[in-house]
Amino acid sequence: EYTEFNKPDEIKEKFPAIFHFLPKLEKLEQIIHSPATVEFATETFNNKSLFAVLQLNKSEMTGRAILLAAIEMYKEKLIEATDIIDLIQTYHLKQVFSPTIDEKDLDKQKLFCSGFAILPRSAISVNIYFSAEQALKAKKNGEKVGFCKEEFVPSDTVVMSEVDAIISLNPAAIHVVTACMRYGVQAFLNLEKQGVHLKSKQLINKDNTSINEGDWITLNSTTKSIYLGKAKMRPARLLQFVDGKEVELENGKEIVFKKLAKAYQKYQEIIERLKQSEIAGFNELIKILRNEKDNNNAQHFTNEWFKRNEQEYTEQILKCELGSHQEQQSIFLLLSLEYKVNFFKKIIPICIERNLQGYTAGSFMVGRFLTIMLPVAFWKNFSEAEILFLLNESVLFDKYIHILYEVGERNISKARHKILQEGLQEINLRTSNTKNFTSLKLAFNNWDKLNKNVSFKLDVETTKLIEELKLPYGKLYDYTKPWSLSKLQKICDEEKIPLPDENQQ
Repeated sequence: EYTEFNKPDEIKEKFPAIFHFLPKLEKLEQIIHSPATVEFATETFNNKSLFAVLQLNKSEMTGRAILLAAIEMYKEKLIEATDIIDLIQTYHLKQVFSPTIDEKDLDKQKLFCSGFAILPRSAISVNIYFSAEQALKAKKNGEKVGFCKEEFVPSDTVVMSEVDAIISLNPAAIHVVTACMRYGVQAFLNLEKQGVHLKSKQLINKDNTSINEGDWITLNSTTKSIYLGKAKMRPARLLQFVDGKEVELENGKEIVFKKLAKAYQKYQEIIERLKQSEIAGFNELIKILRNEKDNNNAQHFTNEWFKRNEQEYTEQILKCELGSHQEQQSIFLLLSLEYKVNFFKKIIPICIERNLQGYTAGSFMVGRFLTIMLPVAFWKNFSEAEILFLLNESVLFDKYIHILYEVGERNISKARHKILQEGLQEINLRTSNTKNFTSLKLAFNNWDKLNKNVSFKLDVETTKLIEELKLPYGKLYDYTKPWSLSKLQKICDEEKIPLPDENQQ
């Protein structure tokens, strides 16, 4: 039975044994810095009541509930401003402000199956993929990605943090729920209960309707359903209400929306004050950025923080573990070109001095940062020795990904063991890997100097990469095919430099 009380006197009348405990709640909330969920037992006999606390935990609340509760606790000085960013997580805000399926379009959606949704009040359309490799490739190409498997294991967190939705045929363990809440990723679980199964890169329901890899699907936690195809979305009504737009509301909803809007305004004020204070911790930076929707604000805040904490950031990167790449990458991407250069200028000599490479250099994090094409102006800041070190780190990261696809999709610890015990096996360089350094080729041409006086262990594949980069542009891009040449032309246009001759090295 669910019973709700608005005033303490109501509790006193019905549950006198509980009433005496109420004054303790405020103290408990101060201690645990969170709304509290209490499990208790009571027994009354001979006009005497016994009260026993069985469990006391931080409350797991919906986005709306925690927004209201956390702000109220802050106003009552039960928690500090820094507690706000611990209590109100990314998934809470996604619940509150997630787009919804347009009602007119919802009637047109064809139901595929039902499932258990992790994040309430959210909807998303994604392209579905059945392997980590294809999911990550699609994400790199800018797609909205749903990663589907029969079962997810703890090591899958690496991929879960990168994608937009999780679909599991089996009931998922706590690690899936935790990861989805941490990253604000929607998840649908236990599809097999609805007669859904995987077969040859197809998801098939009980009616024998199939979904192929790469197809659009729509997940709607409100209806606990997965639909075929891409749905038309509309902004959340609360977001429109907060922005001052006219919203049609049912009876009683306006009071709730006004309370939520006021709480969210206060939340934003707290976050802004935290940004302006000198937050020293890297973890606090990550928590604030998770809740920042404006990319320009996030860039400004990150760069101001980096300016004050270059050394801490560098040491933090070197301490990275496998599976923590996503948050580190998101912060690096927010750095200005100047600070990206400063970071590498600082970390390269540290790595060489401490003999750190690949796994020991932040679990391949240095190489991960080079998976994006950095501009010509970036590469012009580095010496031959520094460029060689960065190319080597990029190759070591590629090898890590190769091993992760081979064994790590299901087991990071096995990938770690393979790396440490067996070493990094050779990978076949693809043209796409070489093309990722087109901007370096446009900025640098002293390739013969790179292999001289190496002060660190050089991977054999790095030498092969350099040989690829020494080739004429016509060997990397087909000048006779517009689709290939246009890629190089686009890079040159962005850099405001002329297109090189196809025979130029």
